[in-house]
Amino acid sequence: MDTKIPNNVLCLAIVGFFMNFGATIVHGTGNTIATDIISPMGLLLLKGLTESIPHFVKVFSGYLSDLVGKRKVFLLIGYGSMIIFKIFFTITTLDWLFPIDFLCNLFVVTQICDRIMNAMRDAPRDALILDSTDKKDLNRAFSIRKGVTSLGSIVGAFVAFILWKILKVSKTWLYFFSITPTFMANVILVWLVKDIKIQSEDNKKEKSHLLSQRTFLWIITCIVWSIFILKTLINSLGDFGILVISLPFYASLEVIIFKREVFESILFSTISLIFSRFFHFLCGGLPFYVDFFLFCTFTRFLLEVKKRNIFQLFLEHKEASKKFLGVLAISCLVIFGKMNDTAILFNAEKKGIHKDYAVLLFGAMYVFITIFSYISGKIMKKIGRKNTMLMAISLLLAGNFFISYGRCYYSAILSIFFIGSYAGLMDVLSSNMIAESVFSKNIRGTFFGSFFFISGLSSVISSLICKKLIVWSGGYSVAGIFCLINNVFAIIAVILFF
Repeated sequence: MDTKIPNNVLCLAIVGFFMNFGATIVHGTGNTIATDIISPMGLLLLKGLTESIPHFVKVFSGYLSDLVGKRKVFLLIGYGSMIIFKIFFTITTLDWLFPIDFLCNLFVVTQICDRIMNAMRDAPRDALILDSTDKKDLNRAFSIRKGVTSLGSIVGAFVAFILWKILKVSKTWLYFFSITPTFMANVILVWLVKDIKIQSEDNKKEKSHLLSQRTFLWIITCIVWSIFILKTLINSLGDFGILVISLPFYASLEVIIFKREVFESILFSTISLIFSRFFHFLCGGLPFYVDFFLFCTFTRFLLEVKKRNIFQLFLEHKEASKKFLGVLAISCLVIFGKMNDTAILFNAEKKGIHKDYAVLLFGAMYVFITIFSYISGKIMKKIGRKNTMLMAISLLLAGNFFISYGRCYYSAILSIFFIGSYAGLMDVLSSNMIAESVFSKNIRGTFFGSFFFISGLSSVISSLICKKLIVWSGGYSVAGIFCLINNVFAIIAVILFF
């Protein structure tokens, strides 16, 4: 007999439904509307970055939710800020009022900020589901959350198509309408989702440190520094020169404000500098503020991980750690073999599907995501997790095959079917397996955040490589073959090591 679904799981699923409803109206039509102000290749790179860079935020929101012992506040920040960004997206459609250069810059900044703030909710949300659910019901809980959330994308896609293409609603009013479901999601979140406090001795010791004046001083100093160098040094020294100067500044900041060891501050700042430049190289040049963001946040992450002895916890729980790292490694290898959604939709356009129907393709993809996420729990129960993962990767491989070798519109539709089916299975499977590998309730958010962080790293590298291959080859076939090869390696890895 089925047990009752926890109230938090149902409410978070409904919140996700309304959030995806509003988001799909914007992002489902974004490819067509945004090409009025940004080139297709520029949009492809922007989408790759905005899908991937926010994963770096997820590790901090998960970590901080463990530290504070609360999850809901991060959901409120992530979901609540979406209302503001929907207003900014609406402004980007006012090409009769503002110059194109301004709208282009506003669109880029809004896209990045929207995805970053949206990313704050993922790790605390999954951790709250885990806090609210018995272990035996995890499959069902994550399936419901993913299925209902994806249903919102389907409804949003078809509502957007009806309003935009049939009723001929202007793009400004279309984006303005997207604020309504986003507001409804926040109302449900505020009134119906209940926080579950996670309190431990570690929380008590760290909370006062986290909320202290030193943290705010660190934030303000970083902002002032970034504004100063943007206004005075960027033209003369260039991005790399500024980051080199930022290294001793940032290391000194950690020593003075947080009383860090001088050596570890310099060491981790240097590692972060190399890390940010690696991304700069992959992207063919990142804006300075992205470089600086990566530099600051990655340094702070490394220092906080060392401070809380996360690595020591992993060593003390070897079996659970091996399971977590195994799931992480396989998931990253799989993600490395998937193009981002924008590339998939552009491929469909190239194979003969008119760009005005992109929003319907977006909705169709989420139909398959919804169906397979809903039945994923039953599939796992029937054939086991290893076979379910092999099934998911095989579906992705089939989708990449049709991207690489398909020549007409029905091959694009088949690729969307297979990749959507893969996404529905893999999302629930990975969330469930990460949840079961967590060995302490006080680091659930950190585990989910770490997973999103590493998988995001794989996603951004994959997106950038695929983008370069698309530009180099003038089509999507070479990028699809690259993904196919990674899919084969992922299947072999699952068979041999999982």
